[in-house]
Amino acid sequence: MPREAGEVLPYSIAIPPGVEGGPVPGIDSAIAVVRAEGIKITFDYGPYGGYSGCAGRPGCTEREEAIDGRPARIATSTGPDGGRVSARIEVDGLTVDLFGDCASPAACDRAVAMIRTIRFSR
Repeated sequence: MPREAGEVLPYSIAIPPGVEGGPVPGIDSAIAVVRAEGIKITFDYGPYGGYSGCAGRPGCTEREEAIDGRPARIATSTGPDGGRVSARIEVDGLTVDLFGDCASPAACDRAVAMIRTIRFSR
């Protein structure tokens, strides 16, 4: 993921061709936003987050898994007008929270696949 000069994040993510974006200003977290056809994912790394799992999302499924050996939860909901993906990965007392909007179930699958490429450097 592109980084601002001097910014040190404890993770990297494989960005497929056609994905654009990078860091944006944050208050108490390191924030990045990436966009690709049918996908927008916001990354929020810091002490606070907003992961809500499947709360208030009909037809949502949530699962626990490991991403690069770290505990993670991923929630996905899709419908005829698109879907939403959210994830939380625990990192040394902090979290990486991810929120994604998807134009279709296939776009949500691509967003989850991208999230699963996160690799931690510490």
